[in-house]
Amino acid sequence: MKWLTRLNAICCLFFSVSLMSQPLPINQFNALQVLSHFNVSTIELPVYIERNEANLYGQDANHNSLRDDFEQYILEHYQQPEHVAMAILAAQTWKRLLEVTASQQSGSFTRLKLISEIQAIKQCFRQLETHQPEFHSASFAYFNTPQRADAKKQAEQHLSSWRQQYRQVKLIEDSQPPCQVFKRLMQQFLPATQETLHLAVDSVMEPTPHLTQ
Repeated sequence: MKWLTRLNAICCLFFSVSLMSQPLPINQFNALQVLSHFNVSTIELPVYIERNEANLYGQDANHNSLRDDFEQYILEHYQQPEHVAMAILAAQTWKRLLEVTASQQSGSFTRLKLISEIQAIKQCFRQLETHQPEFHSASFAYFNTPQRADAKKQAEQHLSSWRQQYRQVKLIEDSQPPCQVFKRLMQQFLPATQETLHLAVDSVMEPTPHLTQ
């Protein structure tokens, strides 16, 4: 029975190591592409960062589609460019979550796609937090005031209620692994570099999303 106990211990150790070594959704090359596209670096940060908590969207003095205080946070707290890149891409989706809900003018497909992206990002970050001890979601840093957290909650509740009207409609993306969302976001925000993307998740380009019944 000792050999069985040892075998179980080895299997458990191997399983633990496998989880700890699970690759990130995007590789370093892709991460540097994202940082370059959005002009994110400590050099690009504004000298003075205004912390206007009353403003839902905050200040973006360097005009790179990222709130300055959030940009500063991810540069200070993330050691790997892959982590910074994922936070940048997630922030674009979180921003659209607030904009789409506020505008009330987006079409059904846009809303369905946004819901899918929000859920996938949340699930992917949870997986990474489990398998990558040094990683943590930047969601709380993006929705870092009571006003922003409340706006996020209301937006998600609004979309969730709206989604019930189309519960019979499924997106192809919904059946894919959650972390694939970062591949799609890269294709969305870096259209000029689609042909040169080298993704850790999958090297095959995906077709344009379609609705399925």
